Amino acid sequence: MKLLLQLMLWTGILLAGPAHLQAQSRLSQSDLYCAGFITARPVEDGLSILGSEDGGFKNEYATGDYVYLNRGRDAITGSGGQYAVVRPVKDVNAREAFPGQRKMLQELGTVYAEIGRLEVSVLHDRSATAKILMVLLIVLTFFILVLLSIKYQ
Repeated sequence: MKLLLQLMLWTGILLAGPAHLQAQSRLSQSDLYCAGFITARPVEDGLSILGSEDGGFKNEYATGDYVYLNRGRDAITGSGGQYAVVRPVKDVNAREAFPGQRKMLQELGTVYAEIGRLEVSVLHDRSATAKILMVLLIVLTFFILVLLSIKYQ
């Protein structure tokens, strides 16, 4: 019995060796960009997804879809800019993991989930067209856009 336990232990150590762990440690694009953030400052909600070429028949978008934005040159500096698609989220779990957790989270600010990323393709005076580069969750009409260079400063 002791020999069997030792054999199982060494097998586990060999299977979880550095080569196996290194292969699991690479981060994907969604790991890097779709994590979310907490901020006490209000996020500017003036720029959002307005719709797509399908008009009002489609309101869920996926990677590769083109969408129309509600602002143009007045809010976007130029084509090629990348934006994070975000939405505010609330904790629906009523149970606290520790006493005072809910109060602490309220003091930190609003939690935003990053749902995807898009890039402005065509810029007009009062609107823009953008291509969705990556989607982690479902992207819907009227989700807020945050310029990536501003978010990571």
